[in-house]
Amino acid sequence: MKLGLATVVFALLGMHSLSALAEPSAPTYGPGSAVGGALVDEECGGAGLLLGRARRLSARGSVLSALSEYYQAVALYPRCGAATLELASLRAALGDYSEAERLFNRAVHLREHAPEAFKARAVMRRRQGQRALALSDLGAAVAMRPDDIEGVRLLADWFIEERVWPAALAQSRALVRLLGETERGAELAQAELRVRALAIMAAETDPVAEGAGSENWVRRSLSKLARER
Repeated sequence: MKLGLATVVFALLGMHSLSALAEPSAPTYGPGSAVGGALVDEECGGAGLLLGRARRLSARGSVLSALSEYYQAVALYPRCGAATLELASLRAALGDYSEAERLFNRAVHLREHAPEAFKARAVMRRRQGQRALALSDLGAAVAMRPDDIEGVRLLADWFIEERVWPAALAQSRALVRLLGETERGAELAQAELRVRALAIMAAETDPVAEGAGSENWVRRSLSKLARER
């Protein structure tokens, strides 16, 4: 019975297999990216020139020269979140996970770039097979920035892959709320379909679904309020 329900749910979600969720695209922090495009950290001081050169060199494929510029920026401005995060992401892209981990561990403590650092470290750890740590990191990123639509979507995807239905349902409901505040109607419709499908899988443990049929009027009322949010 469970297998049949799972098949129905994944068909409704438009998934042919869970492997499509296994390796999401890693965030990039280079020229034109959310981090690379706007250097606003007060702690970065005069690091702008070094970062600009590093980004241009990286875009041209001059990786060793780009690394040199990034390391200078990090050494001179150790509290510069953009420099640390971009260097960590470049190291991860090169497969130097040990050094990338060290740098991400610094970046998660650096002010406004902490959510991006947690998210990028999560993607790297998941690709290394550290799934529990990756979920923890992504959960931290979403907790720090709950309006991050892509972060919430990715967290829901990972919970689906892990078959943690209540958590997947909770994040999918959060995604519906966020998309409802945008003009992305097609994505909203897909997210609503996902919620309905996941509710089947989570029915035994979801307090909203379970409370709807309860004989206790308090639980029925709470369930109704939750569904209307």
